[in-house]
Amino acid sequence: MYRSTCLLAAVVMLAAVVVVFAPSAVGATRTVCPDGGVSDTTIDGGLLVTGGNYCVLANDTISGGITILAGGDIELDNSTVYGGINVTPGGEIEVNPGSVFGRNPTTSTIYGGITLNNAVDWDIETANILGVVYFNGLSAGGFPTFCGNTVTGAVRMRNVSADITWLGDPVDEDFECGGNTINGILSISNSSFLEVEGNTVNGSVFLDSSTLELNGNTISGSLVCSSGTAIAPGQPGDPSGNTIGGNNTCF
Repeated sequence: MYRSTCLLAAVVMLAAVVVVFAPSAVGATRTVCPDGGVSDTTIDGGLLVTGGNYCVLANDTISGGITILAGGDIELDNSTVYGGINVTPGGEIEVNPGSVFGRNPTTSTIYGGITLNNAVDWDIETANILGVVYFNGLSAGGFPTFCGNTVTGAVRMRNVSADITWLGDPVDEDFECGGNTINGILSISNSSFLEVEGNTVNGSVFLDSSTLELNGNTISGSLVCSSGTAIAPGQPGDPSGNTIGGNNTCF
């Protein structure tokens, strides 16, 4: 009886040690991006981009997610990320920027979505994103772009105010921002001024307290406007109207 009790106690103590120390072991696998970045590399575990580093990842695979700290910036070219991307306040992200801004086009795949909390700016182009994309605030007056992406999940934006934020605009006057395919809902709240054009949304679109252009989109669900959302007229050459499968409360 005594030996059985002691054995049980030992097993419980061992389990407690595993529970206490396992998380720190996982956290220890995170790699700090070298100055300038890496190419043709597989990084097992998470990647951390620290302040002052423009980290270029070309033809890489990251298996434990990416975190970008204030003052850090990452460029993802033809790379794959497992575990999502988290941009903390004051961080910045570029994904396949050459696809829109004049360099060789590439495609990157991100499993786990992207979360941006008060990012300085973002240019996310021609990516396959499996998970939610969440834009929460903008810490500086940049010109964010989100063009030509395929998202398996929702796209949510709140408290984003800039001179212009592009979320698809294939016939823009300055550059071609390809429309996005969103296999989920699109939700925009308390944001301005946005160009939302040429997208395919296989869900509903919810617009709350926002100002934007909204043209040439195909929406399989409903289009819902609330709290004084203002739809601005398009520029010359923009497509007119939207194709909507469900109800439309935006007039």
